Amino acid sequence: MKISIKYALPLFLLFACLLSGTSYYVLNHWLIVSEIQLEMQKEPAWEGSMEEVRSLMESRLQPFIGKKIWNISDELIKAIHPEPRVGSVKILRLLPNRLFIYIQPRKPMLVLLHPSSGKIHPLSMNGEILPPLPSKQIPDLPILRGITFLEKIEIRKSVIQFFHLMPKQGEFSREAISEVKYSNQDKSLVLILSKNGKSIK
Repeated sequence: MKISIKYALPLFLLFACLLSGTSYYVLNHWLIVSEIQLEMQKEPAWEGSMEEVRSLMESRLQPFIGKKIWNISDELIKAIHPEPRVGSVKILRLLPNRLFIYIQPRKPMLVLLHPSSGKIHPLSMNGEILPPLPSKQIPDLPILRGITFLEKIEIRKSVIQFFHLMPKQGEFSREAISEVKYSNQDKSLVLILSKNGKSIK
């Protein structure tokens, strides 16, 4: 059956209007975030505060409900990353209107004993002092002792870089170190071995 040319244009315009209307509805109603699912990888150092971190992240994610699903990646990551216990963030869009957020906590390599409060603070990989840990959740990591480590991030960074170069196992390895001190007189690190308590400069 042939369609007359005089009907072809109106049909085309009708189809274009329907397509435009459908696209408008999809973009403005169908692809709007209505649910955000949050998953956090377990990290032993944060076992005592994972619920606190989750609650904080959920409150920061709540404002993104109702926003367009394609336009929130940068804003969302900026909202999450000020939390120092968060390492990396992955966003998965589940069409039509769901977001799946996967958060990987930062893994501490060292902990700092606060000289005043006596609390144990993990250190991030860039030397940042993270919130204190509950006394029952302190990981088995080398402890930095002394006011110098508290006050000078450059020295904390140098310790982290030094530990990066150390082997993970062996007689002189990360596992063999129980404490780290700083000698202001010699401007050098003092390592305390966990096996025999000897000091190494």
